[in-house]
Amino acid sequence: LLQAIFLGFIICFSSFQLMASDIAEKQMPCHAIKSKIDNTVKKAEVINKVAPKYPIDAARKAQEGWVRLSYVIKEDGSVDLPIIEDSSGIKSFEKSAERAVKSWTFDPATRNGKTIEQCQNSVQLNFKMHKTPKGASRQFVKQYRKVLKLINEQALDDAKQALDKLAKRPRQNFYEDKFFFSVKASYFQARGDDRQELANLKKLIPAGKDYLSNNSYVYSIVRAFQLALINNELSSTLYFYNKLKQFDATNEKVAILAPYIEKIEQLIDSPEHIFVAAQINERLHWNHYLARKSFTIANITGKLNSVDIRCDNHFSTYNVDHEKKWKIPASWGKCQLFVKGEQGTKFNLVELAAKQGKA
Repeated sequence: LLQAIFLGFIICFSSFQLMASDIAEKQMPCHAIKSKIDNTVKKAEVINKVAPKYPIDAARKAQEGWVRLSYVIKEDGSVDLPIIEDSSGIKSFEKSAERAVKSWTFDPATRNGKTIEQCQNSVQLNFKMHKTPKGASRQFVKQYRKVLKLINEQALDDAKQALDKLAKRPRQNFYEDKFFFSVKASYFQARGDDRQELANLKKLIPAGKDYLSNNSYVYSIVRAFQLALINNELSSTLYFYNKLKQFDATNEKVAILAPYIEKIEQLIDSPEHIFVAAQINERLHWNHYLARKSFTIANITGKLNSVDIRCDNHFSTYNVDHEKKWKIPASWGKCQLFVKGEQGTKFNLVELAAKQGKA
């Protein structure tokens, strides 16, 4: 069935282009598929949400950036176990965002009137200057175009050097941030590194529509859809498809992708196991939104320490044991995994079929 999904998956992509603005916060949508959550659950409501402080050094440099975090709302309404999912790469923003989230308080979630943990929470905190230049600086544009030219000429070693030089230069606003990650995704595409290309597209998509041209933004979503599908990240493919529909439901790519969505949903319900290639990143974890309720971890090359299961209504941490199988109750709701270990460790996350087909 999976091979049938890939067959004929040919889409014309447009090229990336150039174009950038109080500390803002955005609640990220859940990637996971439909699930039967207990309808007596009342979600946590905000009591106090303090905005993160703008780091003085970053403010002096007029730097902008963002941090995306996952966190648990405890039964007493306090926040616990914040973990950085991704960021624009500025450490001072990461520390400030983490401190702010830890101070938040909520009226806790309840089930049948009894307080419970709410464990599937994801938020993006944006650090923006009130008065920041629109667009990218001349120096950034010059270096950006140099990298792009080298990529187009397939001079990839030279492109890597030019990209590293661009990375060392502080990015001044969200325009430069988004176009930096766009050209970085283009570089990894030229290298054939699907994992790194997708990682950089994921940095673009949540807020990319505010900075990229319409064609570039649609390209980014469709390309991310394709890469997620190649790696069997099925919940992510559904997320990217919904993101495209939210952006422009009339876009021709929506109709092109629709048949694949139907087949993906069939695959999720099929008797086939779903294998996802994974690797621990520089933050010493790898995260994944589950499409199914049962999984195992296999083919470990390196060292894994633990796995956090963060669901709508439950949180658990387990040691990673070879051949151990986890089965998640439906009452836990939608779930995200954080697998922790040594950087570079490779493994397969296997989403197990509810029913085994006949041999």
